[in-house]
Amino acid sequence: MNRKEKREKKKELNVLNDVITVINQYFPELLSKFERLTDLRHQSYVTYKMKVIFIVRLFALMCEIKSMQGITREFNTEEAIENIATICGLTLDEIPHCDTINDVFKNIDVSEIEEIRKYMIVKMIRNKMLEKYKIREQYYHVIVDGTGLASSRTKYNPNCLVKNKTDKKGNEYQEYSTYVLEAKLVIGDMVFSIGSEFVENESENVDKNDCETKAFKRLADKIKKEYPRLRIVISGDALYASKPVMDICKSKNWKYIIRFKEGSIPTLYREFETIVKTDNESKLKNYKCVTKLDYKEHKTNVIKYTEEKKRNGICIYNRFKYNG
Repeated sequence: MNRKEKREKKKELNVLNDVITVINQYFPELLSKFERLTDLRHQSYVTYKMKVIFIVRLFALMCEIKSMQGITREFNTEEAIENIATICGLTLDEIPHCDTINDVFKNIDVSEIEEIRKYMIVKMIRNKMLEKYKIREQYYHVIVDGTGLASSRTKYNPNCLVKNKTDKKGNEYQEYSTYVLEAKLVIGDMVFSIGSEFVENESENVDKNDCETKAFKRLADKIKKEYPRLRIVISGDALYASKPVMDICKSKNWKYIIRFKEGSIPTLYREFETIVKTDNESKLKNYKCVTKLDYKEHKTNVIKYTEEKKRNGICIYNRFKYNG
């Protein structure tokens, strides 16, 4: 082993030590929580403990390994096996095969995983690890956005979203898709998931935007239940510039900063453009702002940023004053 290889080896060991330190110091119950997950495998055939399965999957995510086969391929080294064994406090000759991992994850109760996620988020908040990332030293910034997970021309789930499309030859067809709405806590350059909700159709040909708004209501209820005292600023794209979303934020005592455009709320957009021509409340260069605009029982504010040769931005937001 030459000097460069020794340096690289030392770097790997330091990373491993850092992971062990983080788990022991900040999430001391993590491994035991993995071990207590409901195991539906026939116990007479079980070779690997649940904590081994989940640590391997967690490491794969950390290493940006996206496929199950990639886990088996990339972690099939003595070093990887030894590192995983060290973290789990066990002796291992091999790591679980990707099929074994996949079988466990197919049958796991998602709510149990969500409880572990909540445990980790709450530990970081209580240990004040996230304080410096708050907005105005009070509010946690939560981005809400949807992500497509799968699509097919065949209906594979009764609650799939349905979209009419046309292929390159001009043939019309229906595309069925699975879409999940995710709430992510913004921590500097990172985001941590704090809630997930599937966007589903209750009937054929329902507008995706309507489905996503309903999913946001369910997701908001979950987050409020899990983190009842968390002061939150919700951010989202122009889809969320609507009265239902404002109603939800008001009922949860949350703040919001939402991307805005003319098509979102045309009457509000026109009112802003009319007033700001003669009464711009912002004193900052390139900014235009009008506050206390009335919109369907809500007082909201609009701020717009414009600069030549750069992307413009316009948002609606409510007052950043916490009322207890």
